[in-house]
Amino acid sequence: MCVVNAMHITASVFINDDEPGLHQDYKEWLEELAPHEPISRYRHNRT
Repeated sequence: MCVVNAMHITASVFINDDEPGLHQDYKEWLEELAPHEPISRYRHNRT
């Protein structure tokens, strides 16, 4: 695994194996970090 972050800008490079279990782990982690549903839980962009 390799993560490269550029200083002072919003950019990164992530390199890893194309392994299905890893993909699922990341999907579950991201869903826990920032759930897609329910949308009503987020207060931004309500205009």
